[in-house]
Amino acid sequence: MNGLFIGLTTLDLIYLANSPPQNNQKLVALDYTVAAGGPATNAAVTFNYLENTATILAVVGSHPMTQLIHSDLENCTINRNYQINIIDLEPTNQNPPPVSSIIVTQTTGERAVISINAVKTPASKQTIPADILENIDIFDIILIDGHQIEVGFSIAQLAKSKNIPVVLDGGSWKPGFEKILPFVDYAICSANFCPPNCHTSKDVFTYLSQIKIPYIAIPTVETRLNI
Repeated sequence: MNGLFIGLTTLDLIYLANSPPQNNQKLVALDYTVAAGGPATNAAVTFNYLENTATILAVVGSHPMTQLIHSDLENCTINRNYQINIIDLEPTNQNPPPVSSIIVTQTTGERAVISINAVKTPASKQTIPADILENIDIFDIILIDGHQIEVGFSIAQLAKSKNIPVVLDGGSWKPGFEKILPFVDYAICSANFCPPNCHTSKDVFTYLSQIKIPYIAIPTVETRLNI
């Protein structure tokens, strides 16, 4: 299969620790790693691990730090018959990529994250390579994480016209999602995905059902949203 993954690519600094730091506390980590991250990028890596070809459409740029992203994605490719490709929406952008610092608690696996996400690197639909739109039917599935709303909206419309399934990675509600949702076939949402006037998972399910999304995955109806 071929998948197109639209959204955020970050550089993740991941630390393993006994606990998150308290105010004014300095911790020594038990271990650490540096990896490419972001919802769409993580999904692409998983898709590739399952022996599929993944193409990431995101803003990466040409800052020296982006070499760590490219190197990690290259190392993630286990089977050379299936590639992880990056199509950069702004290849001449010299700003540093978004960086996430992540602390994982060793005993529980819980994490604490601070990140800038894509707020400083929004891309317009004019940055979409023309051949993506011309050859979009080569993709078997498209995932949108909402961090590049205008790009995702343009491609979701075309994907729908070509009957290519569109997956929404709904980690949290982002302005502009309301434009994309009518083109979504699969909505996979976290407990923090909170559309307007929704307060429980049942509210979210009702909201997405009214848009006529065929397949919806959210926490159980008893789960209270963190808002």
